[in-house]
Amino acid sequence: MKEAAHPNLPEQIFAKHVVGAKSRINVTPCAEGFLCHFLNFKDNTCGIYHARPFECQLYPFLLGREADKIVLYVHLNCPHVQEHWGDDNYKEYTQYVQGFFKRADVVNFLKNNPGSISDYSAFRDELDTVCTISLE
Repeated sequence: MKEAAHPNLPEQIFAKHVVGAKSRINVTPCAEGFLCHFLNFKDNTCGIYHARPFECQLYPFLLGREADKIVLYVHLNCPHVQEHWGDDNYKEYTQYVQGFFKRADVVNFLKNNPGSISDYSAFRDELDTVCTISLE
């Protein structure tokens, strides 16, 4: 499930597709993964792009836990990552994202929103570690 962190999502979205006390978007099992209710299959776009959750904004980067560390991963199954892996633009953007997670306001956001950090241990073979994030 993806975290629904944006307060401006229309009420009908929450009534139909968001579940639980942590306000997570309910996803549908499909093959070996899950599909979001807001994915438009005709053109592969997001139906709530303007108000998508933080986790969706961050993708193909993912925030995970390894023991007592917070780790920034990149999802290797993302077609964009596969196409641009190792090129100069990918390297430059990865450096930008690493710098972003060193900012004091972002570290504070992560401290106050632990639900933004997930356990991806079951998918570890699909991930590459970008960096470790210090919450100090």
